[in-house]
Amino acid sequence: MNLLGRDGEDVVAIDWEQFGLGPAGFDLGYLALAVDTPLDALVAAHGGDVRPGAVLVAAYTGVSRAAWALARPGAGGQVGRLGRLAGVVDEAVSQAVWKDL
Repeated sequence: MNLLGRDGEDVVAIDWEQFGLGPAGFDLGYLALAVDTPLDALVAAHGGDVRPGAVLVAAYTGVSRAAWALARPGAGGQVGRLGRLAGVVDEAVSQAVWKDL
């Protein structure tokens, strides 16, 4: 994190952790995990061709968080949120290109 300066009583900071190149829709995928707004509505409000990236990020991150939560007491909330994203996970799987290795 860089502290860039002051603005009165506040310090101006930039968190560079997620800064850089990534798939279009990356941020919408994370947002879909944090709000109750359906992914379809988020994508429609954003515009552009962001759905594939948003779907993959939401599915991968949601499943990863659910796996982490299941190892801890009180996992119901996280697992419940993943249940609401079941269609997104199905869509992500259908987007995947499988090749024989």
